[in-house]
Amino acid sequence: MVLKESIRIDGKVFGNIEASNGLNVAVTVGPNGEVHGDISAYRIEIAGKVDGNVNATGTADLRATSEIIGDISYGFISVHPGANLKGIVIRKPNALSGDKKESSIVRIGIEKR
Repeated sequence: MVLKESIRIDGKVFGNIEASNGLNVAVTVGPNGEVHGDISAYRIEIAGKVDGNVNATGTADLRATSEIIGDISYGFISVHPGANLKGIVIRKPNALSGDKKESSIVRIGIEKR
């Protein structure tokens, strides 16, 4: 699915979601939302489940109810207590902020108990 405007997902999506080139599109996965595929957009907020990679060229916001299995790359990130992550977290330089630092990679694997 290629987006030209922001979207909120409160159901199930099977397949990749990406923003059209150059658009500052936001993708929100609500608490009851599920995405089985990769998400690529400027701003990504996740409160539901994602089984796939997340690429936020701007901001990734991972809410307390989020469950993500996949790698996350971001310019800026907010992780709320309780967020469940399993994958690699990659900080990419953000062109808008003038950030020229190299990417940082952190491996995270949090199992549910």
